[in-house]
Amino acid sequence: MNDVPDVEITGTVYKAICETDKQGIVLVAYSRDADGRVGRSWLRFDQAGADYIRRRLDDAAEIKRETAAAAAARAAEVQA
Repeated sequence: MNDVPDVEITGTVYKAICETDKQGIVLVAYSRDADGRVGRSWLRFDQAGADYIRRRLDDAAEIKRETAAAAAARAAEVQA
């Protein structure tokens, strides 16, 4: 596989839509470049890519829960 892109798209994503189906995940991202031009990218992740994204999202959710628990513990210590 050649990882050198034939086309490179740059810009800041301001809207993203993510949908799942039996084939994986579809991500539609709307972006705006430095000149104000709007682009739309449609990306399909195969099942392996979808599994990877789900694992990363699960990891992020776990980190968020741990952070909230630690903050609650600190707040309880301050109250004591």
